[in-house]
Amino acid sequence: MFTPYVFQDESLGQDSDAKNEHIDYWRDSLSSKQRLRFALKKILESKVNHALAITAEHKTILRPLLLKPYWVKDQLVPSILKWERHEHYTGVARYLFTPKDNEEACTKCATTDNYGPFAECVAGGRGVHMGACFNCYYKSEGKCCSLRIGMLLSFLPSSFFIVILALVTTLFRLGLLLYWYFSLSSR
Repeated sequence: MFTPYVFQDESLGQDSDAKNEHIDYWRDSLSSKQRLRFALKKILESKVNHALAITAEHKTILRPLLLKPYWVKDQLVPSILKWERHEHYTGVARYLFTPKDNEEACTKCATTDNYGPFAECVAGGRGVHMGACFNCYYKSEGKCCSLRIGMLLSFLPSSFFIVILALVTTLFRLGLLLYWYFSLSSR
């Protein structure tokens, strides 16, 4: 099942542990390889088309599945991945297989409130979820991610857009005036 997938130049091979649903893969101390096999098993057995398309297209896993720790009653515990919505499956698949395009973490990943489940803030660039990181996408908050393309424009003041609109209008009018002038002079 996992033979075509490669992580750190090593095949994931077959995994007998991935068949055991009673193991708490996120709280127990398992190797990176075992967690990757379990996550791939969940994705490959799902009916989520986007996640399946990602795993069909890519065979090299780019990063380990490290989860962010957070505090619960004075104890540091790792995040637990949920497998309830298509964003969960697609977010995990994107996190594992998509090259990182961002230099800095988004504002939600950079906070100490531990917004997303992944230890690293990874965004795939403009063509992937409009630039939102996979932590925000996993949590169905991709529209609010500070790395998202639309969010970059929202930080500009509204007066900036008014000035740009006035400039474009003026240039358009100037172009029409020049066109009219040259069309009359050529007659």
